[in-house]
Amino acid sequence: MPDDKTDKQSTSILSKALNASQSIDKANLFQQAKQGDIDNELQLYNEIINNVAEMICLVNAKDHIILYANQNLLDMFCYNINEIIGKHLSIINAPTMSDPAVAPFNIDKAMEEKNIWRGEVLNIKNGGSTFWSKVVISSLINKAHGKVYILLLSDIAKLKKTENSLLECEAKYKRIFETMDDGYFKTDLNGVIISANQAAANMLNYSHQFQLHGENIAEAVYVVANEGTKLINAVMERGSVKRYVSYFKQNGDRIIIVDCNFHLIYSDKDKPVAIEGTFRDITEQKHKELAIRLSDKTFSQVFHAGIIPSVITTMDNANIININNSFLRLFDYNHEEVINRPIFDLYIFQNRNDLVKMIDWLRKNGEINELKVSLRTKNNLLLICLLSAKFIDIMGEPHLLYQIQDITEFKKVENELEKYQARLEALVADRTKKLESEIADRVKAESYLSESESKYRVLFANAGVGIVVHGKYFKEANQQFLDFIGYTIDELRNMTVLDITHPDDKKKSKELLDDLNKIYPDNIDRETENSSFLKMKDIEKRYLRKDGKTVWGKVSVCIKMFPSGHVFNIATITDISKIKKFEYELAQAKEEAEKANHAKSKFLANMSHELRTPLNSILGYSQLMQRDHSLLTKNQKYLSIINHNGEHLLELINDVLEISKIEAGKSTLSTKQFDLDVLLKDLELMFRVRTDAKKLEFKVKKTIDVPRYIRSDENKFRQILINLFGNAVKFTHTGSLTLQVSTTGIEGGNHYLIAEVQDSGIGISKDEIVEVFQSFSQASNGKAISESTGLGLSISRQYAQMLGGDIKVISQPGVGSSFIVKIKIEKTGRIKSKTNGSIIRRVVGLSNNQNVPKILVVEDQKSSRYLLVELLNSIGFKVKEAENGQKAIEICAEWRPDLIWMDMRMPVMDGQEATNKIKSATEEENIIIIALTASAFEEDKEKILNMGCDDFARKPLQEEVIFEKISKHLGVEYVYETVKNH
Repeated sequence: MPDDKTDKQSTSILSKALNASQSIDKANLFQQAKQGDIDNELQLYNEIINNVAEMICLVNAKDHIILYANQNLLDMFCYNINEIIGKHLSIINAPTMSDPAVAPFNIDKAMEEKNIWRGEVLNIKNGGSTFWSKVVISSLINKAHGKVYILLLSDIAKLKKTENSLLECEAKYKRIFETMDDGYFKTDLNGVIISANQAAANMLNYSHQFQLHGENIAEAVYVVANEGTKLINAVMERGSVKRYVSYFKQNGDRIIIVDCNFHLIYSDKDKPVAIEGTFRDITEQKHKELAIRLSDKTFSQVFHAGIIPSVITTMDNANIININNSFLRLFDYNHEEVINRPIFDLYIFQNRNDLVKMIDWLRKNGEINELKVSLRTKNNLLLICLLSAKFIDIMGEPHLLYQIQDITEFKKVENELEKYQARLEALVADRTKKLESEIADRVKAESYLSESESKYRVLFANAGVGIVVHGKYFKEANQQFLDFIGYTIDELRNMTVLDITHPDDKKKSKELLDDLNKIYPDNIDRETENSSFLKMKDIEKRYLRKDGKTVWGKVSVCIKMFPSGHVFNIATITDISKIKKFEYELAQAKEEAEKANHAKSKFLANMSHELRTPLNSILGYSQLMQRDHSLLTKNQKYLSIINHNGEHLLELINDVLEISKIEAGKSTLSTKQFDLDVLLKDLELMFRVRTDAKKLEFKVKKTIDVPRYIRSDENKFRQILINLFGNAVKFTHTGSLTLQVSTTGIEGGNHYLIAEVQDSGIGISKDEIVEVFQSFSQASNGKAISESTGLGLSISRQYAQMLGGDIKVISQPGVGSSFIVKIKIEKTGRIKSKTNGSIIRRVVGLSNNQNVPKILVVEDQKSSRYLLVELLNSIGFKVKEAENGQKAIEICAEWRPDLIWMDMRMPVMDGQEATNKIKSATEEENIIIIALTASAFEEDKEKILNMGCDDFARKPLQEEVIFEKISKHLGVEYVYETVKNH
């Protein structure tokens, strides 16, 4: 860009050049210089002008005709000297039709008030293309032409493009900053807010984000100022504070619970300059968690305080896991005598088989309601009881809840009544003889009945559940039910059961009452009506309280004929509103968790396809090129680098998918017998090159008691050691690396193998050791040089735990680390050792004397399709290709291939539909179809095979897999060459 000094110098030179040429009759200074009609001074000035960096132009101020242009301007605007001299200035300066916002440049207006004008102008080249230039305009008076404008132009097209890019980036960042859901603010090192987004202002109850500027977070944000000061000190000391739960106060003093993350921002010179923080409001989440905990506590209090003897056992071995005080008092046990003991051991049931049969009945029918049984107390006292039992869910596991009603006293009363009835009948037969005795006995009996009635009224009033007696209308109700429903007994006596039933449950309640009325005449023996009860199945229903609220009750109803001849329904109602609320919240939480898990599985499946598809091309084409013996050594080296990095990327993808499979419980063990010495030798050879390259001492040691042949999951154990070795080599720059293998002997009847990987690397701080086994986490010392996902150690530990052991770490920064792996093994006898595999056979053609198979490749990705077609053509197969399932069907109808490689995800028609149609149309010909997929999940393999495919192959494809599957299904024989396996 020209500065003021350059402007003045250029103007002075041009002025002298123009005045020196005033005696020349022609208009163009450039033409005069070539004709040799000017003096040496004009030639010198002309030479200087043509060699300056800027584009220079002289324009007549009167009519805007171009008088002169230097070579830089001619080159830039694509004109020769004759095409531009004498033309109007608009030939190089005019707006384009595609940009009407750019106004035409008015040179006279620009020079009205200033002697020198600077600005940016849109120019047009010969041919119509435009570009921006920075222009400096000055004027001078010339004897020949009068007033003349001098224009100096500099191309600023690249600068304009850079400015536009910066503006777009700034706008994009601002949009993200303003629309993010989490609150954000940046403070200086003292905690004073420099900037904040609108989400932060909203969460803190401010109308605008700028209201937070200048506020100190310790005073304006944190409930306790001291806590904000401690946070700032912690960030300054550690560099960052993550997942920090605290309390913020809103504008107006309302308090919210937040999850925060803070970290330091550094300058270019690694000096801390500010603190950046994000936070999320988790108040509602914390309140829900508290509500669930309170609900659990309330349930426990209700259970232990209940007057109905209750006990909860496990399903599998009938161990007692909870028991209330009413049960302990009834059977004369204390808590320590029964808890965690099988209920069989208490000998409460006279016959153990009765309990076994009862549990079988529960498994088939779900519950037992008031079964009459005889039970014994600890002191061998026989009780007559009504037993109810049902399944309940505790932490996702089925358990049994038993509830017992002691009716021994009730039965005694019934027996007494029966005896009394017999006595009365005897007295009637002999009333004349024993009248006085009869009267005395009657008085005695009436007194006893009065006491019994009083006793049962006390029980009725103080029962732990609601009890009602009703016919068409309510007759009696105890206080528990009145509190539950919110009505008085006088109000209920004018109401029916359906009047207080929720509208959605009226049908269920009416059906229960109708069933009672239907079975009554046929099932109650009128001759024994004083003890006549009929029990119906329990139901759960909703009631409408007087205040309009809905409550849940568990209802158990029986029908009873009283001595008066009246028939009433007797119902017990247990308030289960809190349990229903808890069940609803659990169901909601389970549904949300299932949705999140489904979304995660879908995302991982899509990512597997999107990542493996390009990897198929990268690894496939590098394998294909390695078959070319004409390549130079350096090109072979380049291919090796491509393969190495492609395989490294595939390992990272597999790590992410494997951790997902482990979390979903889909990763399984595959134990087999293997040679431990061979495995250790392979690992030593694998890492020897890397340790030698870094000049590290590398040792593998094994104690004499370690068996050579063991049984375990060889692949998972190998992967554990590869991950640990890889980390040790990566973070060790000097010193040594050692693998020490030993055994612990027999522990609890099992053999354990110990593998300790020791290094002299950078080490791990004590605070970060707990994080190294977490998914996607790395110690800070290793983040700067790490090239992994941070999943290796997490997967290794979970593998070790699947193998019956664990991994521990001992480390000291600057000294080194020791990772100790312990796994369960079985010692086995001798097995055949594997070959070292240093020499492999590569397929190079088809054997003679066999029919050449026809193979169709169906793949929508052109690069992947071309790769497979080229590989098969190079071996000698007859090959055709199709870009979708519809095209494949058309080719099959004409060409009849022997085998089809079928991609599952394609436009127009996918692989599943195409496979079904081809198999239906060629059922007798048995065309082999092998599915191609980028999915890494085993369940997808079963799904694909079930829909009609004969086999299955995952991307990225390996050439040995391709040839093996063709040989397997078509019986093809190959010609091989022997190559070294690097």
